[in-house]
Amino acid sequence: MAFTTTFITGTRDLPEDGNGTGSALITTAQYTGGSIGLAPPGRETPSKS
Repeated sequence: MAFTTTFITGTRDLPEDGNGTGSALITTAQYTGGSIGLAPPGRETPSKS
């Protein structure tokens, strides 16, 4: 539900031919945010010896 609202809000003021670009930017931002959010816990995970 949250992702749908994000896409609607992020692309509603764009011209119709720019919706694909706006959607791609939102998707990229979500993936980047997710990877940054997972980076610190991933560094703290003990490695298996």
